[in-house]
Amino acid sequence: MFEDWRDVPLFTALSMGVASVEADVWLVNGTLYIGHELAALTKARTFDSLYVQPLLTIINNMNPKNGFTVGQTAPKLTDASDIVSGVFDMSGDTPLQLLVDVKTDGVQTLPYVLKALDPLRQAGYLSTFANGTLTLGPVLVIGTGNSPLEPIKALEPRDFFFDAPLTELSIPSNTTWSPDLSPIASTDYGVAVGWSGIGPISDAQRANITKFVHDADSRGIKSRFWDTPGWPISAR
Repeated sequence: MFEDWRDVPLFTALSMGVASVEADVWLVNGTLYIGHELAALTKARTFDSLYVQPLLTIINNMNPKNGFTVGQTAPKLTDASDIVSGVFDMSGDTPLQLLVDVKTDGVQTLPYVLKALDPLRQAGYLSTFANGTLTLGPVLVIGTGNSPLEPIKALEPRDFFFDAPLTELSIPSNTTWSPDLSPIASTDYGVAVGWSGIGPISDAQRANITKFVHDADSRGIKSRFWDTPGWPISAR
């Protein structure tokens, strides 16, 4: 997972083959700015300039229209999706996971995020759930942080998904969480697991990790732990 405190977070991530990036988004006076903290915001660092427009350019360049490509059938990610190539030259059918970590009020910010994604939407580059079918595109956008659950559930078609709570997937009667709404589920590693990376991991801590991953996998959802130990490297 790459975050956006770097000068060019998207390009840095892609240069290392990272398939999941996170944009910390703040709505200020009608504009979406990028920064891990409020004090880090600058007028030049916007959601559009750091993520939307670069992604549009990259994917356009990955899908040139010439004598070799015009009239050809695009590769498929799933049986239901004829899509263009994604951001990775050697793995064109791998979607880039773009996590949008909403820092400001979720209900107020969501419409601005959806509007900001429109260039990618109009180009057909966003993964979309419509009419009971999930069609994967070059970019899979997932809301986290203050992203509001109910407005996202109500989207039809839905090309902005919700990061589910990983620690709340074990209740069979809870039918809210499915991969059509939440392709991933996340939790704070330090709180949910507790192992600092120093010394051996306990059986109980290992069992917690296994349980959370199993709960997500049983629903067809991928699991994500954030704030994992930074040191030693072997602990990661």
